[in-house]
Amino acid sequence: MNKLQNQFQNSDPLFNMTSSQELNNFIEKIKQLYSMEITEEEFKEAVEDLDNFRRRARSVIEAQCKSNVLSSEEKKSIDHILMRLSSVKSALEEVRLYFKDGKKEHIESGLERCKRYFEEMTQHSDKIQKGREAEKSKYSKAPLQNELMRIWYDVAKGKLSSKIFAEKLHDIKKGLKEYYNSADDFAESDIGARYYVLNRDEIRQVVKDYVKSLEDIEKYMADGKSAEKYLLRSKEFAEKLLYHQEKMLNEVPTKRCPKCSKENEISAKYCSACNAMLPDLV
Repeated sequence: MNKLQNQFQNSDPLFNMTSSQELNNFIEKIKQLYSMEITEEEFKEAVEDLDNFRRRARSVIEAQCKSNVLSSEEKKSIDHILMRLSSVKSALEEVRLYFKDGKKEHIESGLERCKRYFEEMTQHSDKIQKGREAEKSKYSKAPLQNELMRIWYDVAKGKLSSKIFAEKLHDIKKGLKEYYNSADDFAESDIGARYYVLNRDEIRQVVKDYVKSLEDIEKYMADGKSAEKYLLRSKEFAEKLLYHQEKMLNEVPTKRCPKCSKENEISAKYCSACNAMLPDLV
């Protein structure tokens, strides 16, 4: 697989064309021709190399477009890129006129056109990338919810069946209900137990709201309606729950002195403040 195909591989068929090695090589060859460091035949090879690059770029982009579902905006940008690749062909034809009449104006005009077309292609490529980044920003920071949202957007684009989304939805709901039912089983010495006790009501309410938002998604899907509004609501509850879970995981376990209420290290046998004996935690 050549370098170009590596750049286009997977779901990202675009890259910064203005910084492509092939274009930079072509510009360098023009400089070498002007300074008589290379022959016209060697320069002719450079023209063909850039034209071959153009053909490969078009071929790989077209192949990638067939294997990926594109939004209407992405399709417009890619159509413009393909059109500009055809324009590069026309610009190189102007450069080739140099080999017939020896006028360097053809090279200069053709080069300026090539650079302009490559810059336009890069702008459209950047537009696609920014659009994809904006779509990613819809995703949650909570891993399970993140996966659920990714599946949803793939379903919306026609990449996956709604059955896979429904299965993931069911799994998350089941896990949340199990978490809700077992959350009070913390032992006092467990990491996060103190934080949970202090924030019990809020955490349990977040879990209930999260489950309710997922049930709303199921309801709207069953009615054949878009559930995106409720998906975004569930994202908010998922991130609130993740916030509490991270607080619990990062909590340093302690045990409180029954005499003066000082928090002590979990392994301490005597209180660091009043020297009272501390109870063993089971």
